Amino acid sequence: MKNTFAKWLRRKLVIPSSGHHWDCLDGLRGMAILMVVCGHALFYTTPNIRFAGWPRIAHAFVGAGHLGVQVFFVLSGFLISQPFFAAKRNNPQSWYLTGYVTRRALKIIPPAYLTILCFTAYYCFVEHDFAQIQYGLQWLAGIPDFISVPAAFGFNPVFWSLWVEVEFYVLLPVLFLIFRKTSYWKTCVAMVLLFLIVPFLTRHWGGTEKIGWLFHNARFPNGLTNFSWGLLFACLYTVVPQASGQRKRLALIGYWGIASLAATMLLEANYYLMAPVISFEIPLHLSGPSTFLALFFVFDPAAMGTRFFSIPFIRYLGMVSYEWFLLHFLILDRFRTGMGGIHYATKNLGHYFFVALTPTILSLLLAMLTYHYFSMPIIQWGRSRLKSKTIQ
Repeated sequence: MKNTFAKWLRRKLVIPSSGHHWDCLDGLRGMAILMVVCGHALFYTTPNIRFAGWPRIAHAFVGAGHLGVQVFFVLSGFLISQPFFAAKRNNPQSWYLTGYVTRRALKIIPPAYLTILCFTAYYCFVEHDFAQIQYGLQWLAGIPDFISVPAAFGFNPVFWSLWVEVEFYVLLPVLFLIFRKTSYWKTCVAMVLLFLIVPFLTRHWGGTEKIGWLFHNARFPNGLTNFSWGLLFACLYTVVPQASGQRKRLALIGYWGIASLAATMLLEANYYLMAPVISFEIPLHLSGPSTFLALFFVFDPAAMGTRFFSIPFIRYLGMVSYEWFLLHFLILDRFRTGMGGIHYATKNLGHYFFVALTPTILSLLLAMLTYHYFSMPIIQWGRSRLKSKTIQ
């Protein structure tokens, strides 16, 4: 039994690199999900220790992993928009890609709805909290991202970012339709500026006292800022010749991106410790260009940074990142509560890591099962249907 499980695990985790320059994108997603999950696991599980000096900053640095959500936004901005820009470069009138809605829907809706169904069942049959039914139904349509329903964020707080992604998916072809008679570069500049400026203005509309509040960050269009950097990279990537020797030099910029992202997390750690001093907007706006710079790794599959993010296990985490993101928070929270509560729930470092890492690993295993036996079969079925329609 043990050998069978080990063989299954090796088969699922050992993903050979194809040598393609996009292999590292899964690795960058893997980095982003580790940032988010470790932030939720290690930072929220506060040990019964009086942090001071560097240990306190290190603890806050892990908590800055929530910026991984912004990393995801940049990566999505690039991955989703690049085919649109490539199509527009070949045909200025192009604004929609065949099968776009189907592919996006099959990727995000089944795991999200399955999570909502399972969480609703848990709340009803385990916690006997039938009020959560209405919040689950609201998240089915993303209502709490548009209308203030504070209690809905208790259902699963991470859902806010899912619906920010959906907002981007819907807006993208609409904007390409609007700019279908506009040149490639004018379209690029206009869309990047729209995603940079409009969310900034709406976040500050009527004052800044709510900046940092989860609903305020999620409410359309407040959360769309960092998609702009993915759009910008998609514009640049599309025009750089595939066989250009310049690509190896461009890949060196990726190291600056990783260093900048680490510095941004350190700044965010200080923001947590000195909230009145550092503006919430600064780490938000720095995480976007940092990820933009890190994306330059895709230009050279032989670069050390590209090969690092192409390590099979890191890539694998990127592949299951969506399912892990959806599932992890409730499991972490309930396990932590069962072990004594969120604040000062641990007795020593050993207990602290047990409380933090046990549900982390359990949620990862559950995400793996969901991905392989639910999400991926649905995606493969959808792809085969699209391919058959294209052939016909």
